[in-house]
Amino acid sequence: MKTLILVLTKGPHRFRFGPKNWHDWIVQCRKAVKLQRQLPEAVVYVPSAVQTRGYPSELEYYRNELAKQGLTESIQLISGRKALILEPLHYETIGQIERGYQFADVLSAKLVMVSTLFHFPRVAYLCRGKGVMHKVAWGMPNAIEAMTDCALAVLFPLLDALGLGKRFQRWAITHRESGKHI
Repeated sequence: MKTLILVLTKGPHRFRFGPKNWHDWIVQCRKAVKLQRQLPEAVVYVPSAVQTRGYPSELEYYRNELAKQGLTESIQLISGRKALILEPLHYETIGQIERGYQFADVLSAKLVMVSTLFHFPRVAYLCRGKGVMHKVAWGMPNAIEAMTDCALAVLFPLLDALGLGKRFQRWAITHRESGKHI
């Protein structure tokens, strides 16, 4: 069975405590590569258009780290498909997840999401009832992102229940398009 491994990006340019190989986004890359090697015809997919002023794009960080793990865009599967697809689309979690569903449908693939520890509750909420496999990367987060993720784990379902989820998504996109991250 074909599998699409969706890597939900987490601000790799931001400071984290601890050794670099413990950083959550790097652990996330390792987990995605490990899954890709274990699952037949698995494609790792990273959609992100985030470009914070003064830093390389998120895709560049992820491309470089995945290459260190031995996964590049030039590697092909038996089917002839690329094993890694990086796409400069989507600024926030909801858009990344929606694109993951669309792309999995196009590939007729099972969707597996790889998120960081503090991102997990919101991602689980957004994927409820969809039959998605969800893997968590246990690593050191950026403190600000961890607090934001904890707050959004509680606030987003409330915003969604009040019909404000799409408005929040539009705000996040506009904010990120201006070159700001959080």
